[in-house]
Amino acid sequence: MRLQTRLREIEAAGGRVVAISVDATGTSKSFLAELSSEEGGPPIEFPVLSDPGGATARAYGVYDADAAIALPATFVVDRRGSVVWRHVGDTVADRPPEDEVVAALARAGA
Repeated sequence: MRLQTRLREIEAAGGRVVAISVDATGTSKSFLAELSSEEGGPPIEFPVLSDPGGATARAYGVYDADAAIALPATFVVDRRGSVVWRHVGDTVADRPPEDEVVAALARAGA
């Protein structure tokens, strides 16, 4: 959840960070608490939504039906609701640098 470190900058640019997980709500909450304590960083301050059936992940084309998981993905969506930038990772650790996300947000004119 490295975007937490840039949250104020993202919000100042007009963006919002929202995470969506195919895990049940309780599982996501436990994971976030563990992640925050492991990294020694601040708690996650943006919404983490639960998508246990994977409907949202399917709609964005990042659902792996064989494994019943969502691929790690980051999207920048403009004010019209169009996806203007995306990064889909191969592994949980495959995340774009925060600078790339912030730059994509700036180009989108969030």
